[in-house]
Amino acid sequence: MRRLAPVALFSITVIWGWTFVLVKEGMELVGPFTFLAARFSLAFLLLALLFYRSLKRIKR
Repeated sequence: MRRLAPVALFSITVIWGWTFVLVKEGMELVGPFTFLAARFSLAFLLLALLFYRSLKRIKR
């Protein structure tokens, strides 16, 4: 388990750093509001899929 920690930390750092490049490229293609709307919509859909059972139990 201790050997996995440096690899996991490095992987997270690479992914986090790569997002800056993706955001920069995305902002050049579309406007900021469209980019944010797409980003939050994608996040909502992914979270809705992950927590579908919990969302079904929510009552009015």
